[in-house]
Amino acid sequence: MASGDRNRVYIRRTCITLHRWKNSSGSTGKIIYHQFRKYFNVRSEGLVNSCVSFGQKVGLGLGAAIASWIIAAGGYVETAKVQTASANSAIIFAYVWFGVILAALLLVVSILLNIDKYEGQIKKELEQRHKA
Repeated sequence: MASGDRNRVYIRRTCITLHRWKNSSGSTGKIIYHQFRKYFNVRSEGLVNSCVSFGQKVGLGLGAAIASWIIAAGGYVETAKVQTASANSAIIFAYVWFGVILAALLLVVSILLNIDKYEGQIKKELEQRHKA
């Protein structure tokens, strides 16, 4: 892989990672409201935010490890000037298609969770509790 191609891959991965971080904290407030209303009747922003942070760190570590394992399984040789066709296919799969597959799975999960349909009800219940 030429250095220009490698740089484009790194820039693309960085932008995708930053986009995921930005979106992960948006649902934290909804999770806290749902948890407060349904289960514990205790606000726990610190616990939820630390779980988000832990999940991001574990995800970044696992993502890098899985990509490395896929590339190694494809026969990537670090010192080779030209990679084999299977190594190139593994690189493309690890850095493009594996992310697309995971994004599709996460989209399905987020659609199935659908916390938005409970948001109005949660806010009404919280307002009633605060008035009482």
